[in-house]
Amino acid sequence: MFNLIQRYVIYSVLKSLILIGMVLVAVVLTVVLTSDGDDLYENHATLKQSLLYLVAVLPQKTFIAFPAVCLMGALFGMLGLSRHNELVAMYSAGAGLRWIIRPTLVLSIILGFGAFYWNEMVAAPLSLWGERMMNSDIKKKTGVLKEYGLLRGKGNRFIRYQSFDRKARVILDIEVREMQPHGSGTRRLIRADLARWDEETVNPLTGEKGAWLLDPTDPNSENYIIDINDAWDITPRPIEEDEVLLIEETPDDFGVIERNPIEMSHAELKRRIALLESDQAQTLDLQAILKFKVAAPYSVVALILIGLCFGASPFLLGREGAARFTYPLGICLGILGLYYAISLGCLGLGQLNVLSPFVSAWLPNVLFLGFGIVLLVRS
Repeated sequence: MFNLIQRYVIYSVLKSLILIGMVLVAVVLTVVLTSDGDDLYENHATLKQSLLYLVAVLPQKTFIAFPAVCLMGALFGMLGLSRHNELVAMYSAGAGLRWIIRPTLVLSIILGFGAFYWNEMVAAPLSLWGERMMNSDIKKKTGVLKEYGLLRGKGNRFIRYQSFDRKARVILDIEVREMQPHGSGTRRLIRADLARWDEETVNPLTGEKGAWLLDPTDPNSENYIIDINDAWDITPRPIEEDEVLLIEETPDDFGVIERNPIEMSHAELKRRIALLESDQAQTLDLQAILKFKVAAPYSVVALILIGLCFGASPFLLGREGAARFTYPLGICLGILGLYYAISLGCLGLGQLNVLSPFVSAWLPNVLFLGFGIVLLVRS
């Protein structure tokens, strides 16, 4: 019988999570339409483009609201059991609150694990695809073609790159194709892990100070220059240290599309940090975000525990009329406001090196988990 009680509690909480999730997805969709609707309308996006863009950006936008879904789902799910006297019946059968919610807490750990991989495998890649579509297909920005990071350069060159770091003035994973006259094939192909802007180096093409220096940072990756004189005369060679990249573009040309670290997956951001560190660039702010990407999904463990304890509390059970809804909602909004404020504050302290990146990422989880344990002990 006791196992049946635990399964019933999990069922009630999951049902509440799904209902709250659907409501918050609708709210997030409204916010996205409000913020991006003008861009879609002013750039005459087709219905297909608009729908595809929304499908691409919604997973990551809703990921931000995932802690809210878990807190509210747990609180309203447990509160529903209390108001229908089902929780009292469970107590009468000898089941305590700590025992009742034990499997639900295991479920919260699984949800945190799943949320991390949801962002890695689905949300972050889709947001990248949505950004490509907005820049190239919808806004049709000058210099951006169909694929993200493909720039029609000066001097009959095509430049593809994975990302551009404006602060460090570094291009990651760059590939340059210099075409033959009249577009009759490729004359030179350049591939490098990293190109960094140097204000003092003279660019041979322009004769002015300011040039990109190539850096083959990873010996296991492909870094080379291939000169193609004709179909039978191909001359490959490795990149020399601090070799000048023969293009005329400046950092302003590459700033047309720039990937936000918050929107990246953990793997994507980790690679960017590794490449920047190989060039001795400062990455403290990115390190804090990297650790935060791991810690943030597991905040749901603490928030679900808090929601379960508040949902079972007599403080909310005795409310009548509109207070039956407004009091629980007010508690949820207060806790969520405090959680997001503390999380952003800790992240900022981590980026400023006041706290270590690890501590700044996990401190909000520890604080709220401690608060949840206090509520559970006092229940």
